[in-house]
Amino acid sequence: MSRFLFPANPILESVKFVFHELKKSELQDGALDHCLEKTTKLMDFFNCSEQQAVLIASLLQLHFDDEEVSVGELLTHFDLPMIAAGTLNEYLDLFVQRDWIRPEKDVRFHPDTRYILSAGMLRCVTLGDWSTLSKKEEKAENGPQLLNLFGKKLNAFKKGKTEFDSFSSEIESLLITHKKISLSKFIRQEKLGKEEACLFLHLCWQHYQGRSSVDVDRTIVDFRFDAEKRYYIRQAIACQTFFLFKKELIEITEEDLFFASTSHELTEKSLKAIDPSAVKEIKQKSGTFLSTRQPDKIYPKELYYDSKLNELIDTLKETILPERFQEMSSRMKARGLKAGITILFFGEPGTGKTETALQLARHSGRTLLMADASKIRSKWVGETEKNIRELFEQYKSMKSKSKHCPILLFNEADAVLGKRRAVADRGDQMENSLQNILLEELEEFEGIFIATTNLEKHLDEAFDRRFLYKLKFENPGHATRLSIWKNKFPELDESLLLSVCKSCHLTGAQVENIQKKATLDALLKPGFRITESYLIKLATEETSFREKGSQVKNVIGFGRNRKSS
Repeated sequence: MSRFLFPANPILESVKFVFHELKKSELQDGALDHCLEKTTKLMDFFNCSEQQAVLIASLLQLHFDDEEVSVGELLTHFDLPMIAAGTLNEYLDLFVQRDWIRPEKDVRFHPDTRYILSAGMLRCVTLGDWSTLSKKEEKAENGPQLLNLFGKKLNAFKKGKTEFDSFSSEIESLLITHKKISLSKFIRQEKLGKEEACLFLHLCWQHYQGRSSVDVDRTIVDFRFDAEKRYYIRQAIACQTFFLFKKELIEITEEDLFFASTSHELTEKSLKAIDPSAVKEIKQKSGTFLSTRQPDKIYPKELYYDSKLNELIDTLKETILPERFQEMSSRMKARGLKAGITILFFGEPGTGKTETALQLARHSGRTLLMADASKIRSKWVGETEKNIRELFEQYKSMKSKSKHCPILLFNEADAVLGKRRAVADRGDQMENSLQNILLEELEEFEGIFIATTNLEKHLDEAFDRRFLYKLKFENPGHATRLSIWKNKFPELDESLLLSVCKSCHLTGAQVENIQKKATLDALLKPGFRITESYLIKLATEETSFREKGSQVKNVIGFGRNRKSS
């Protein structure tokens, strides 16, 4: 018998019991009922719902067991499909808002992200007493702690019935109380009004919460501005005339051509206001003609190909891995060859050409530089040719400064890589000059170049030999479509999916839309169950915009972790 007496901690006991009892349970009602006594105790302690109590207890136990504290680990522990990750993050958001936990990455793009548990929350759970946490948080001593107080007041405002004017006055008082903190000083130096200060602090708070991109739209929604004001703010953001741009508080980090969206981040100036010791990640700027996609910002998606194309993609994946590409480059140079790989993806629209380029960049850890054809072409004589040369110079410059050689992507390359013409006028002469420059650049190219096109017949034949690899993307067969459905709905019986797959020739994106709708219905409708008729109904809705009698083409699908079909 031990000579030491340790006081019992009913909270830690409940945490451990719930975690182990629900292992591989799929969080079924029967298993939850078995834990009801312990979960009730946790619900009271954490002031949350039963589902939230189970999840926070599980994150705590993973921490105590020295395991990875992540949604991905929760999915494995409970034996849940990946589709459940979004739901788990929604439940956990309560604790994020309380600043007890913080996602390491943006949950919108990394639903299986790791969570960081706050030291204050861990201390209180260990002691079984919340009083030490509330005492500590009464006064902020630095920028992050000030944002924590702002977040609490924001959450109270969102739940209450007070007007924004009252809330902004409250935040003004908070800043005055903490006027010696660098973030408060910065707001005064920039001469931000009450409303501007609240908008800026909300974006800083999002960054503090672990979001890689700040969401201006979320900010104006949280502040309950009327429709007219939201409209004018959005217009000012789009035109970059808003005070956030004028004062260099946020910046555009990338324009996502695939999703037709724009991402914003806090500038280094803003980050240093929050924490003077903060250093913003240094990124190579893409210049005028290239938009940048960092590999860690490319969302992982599972791509399905027919067997022949799958084999070629695997070859490319292996070839452009940093160590293999470096070895290949050295051998090419030793034999007097240019150390470059040029690739053409051609075929039907929607078959995954652009997304394959993105996933190759993510897989190899390479920055993707996307050429903007609309910015390259100019109405001025000689300007387009100059722009093309400048674009390749920008690529060479970034390549020389990058750890790994970046990928240069010409998406929808037929807009630039056209056929040379018989010279009838000045326009034909300019067009031929452009094609000659492109042929010359590709002949001497060193790096990784990918071009995609739906109209390969529009390319000049002289480009054929400039491409080392030419991959044709065709409409996938039945087996590939079935793989898409099985990936999106792994919990459903294969015979059901087989029947739906035969009836509905949908694209991968359309199947993903159905998956999202099913997830929402599962959240909103108690006792909801996915049936064949339900899936066919949603499939019909997905294709209802097409003309009567038109045939929906089979295209490639995507999700996570690509598999061969």
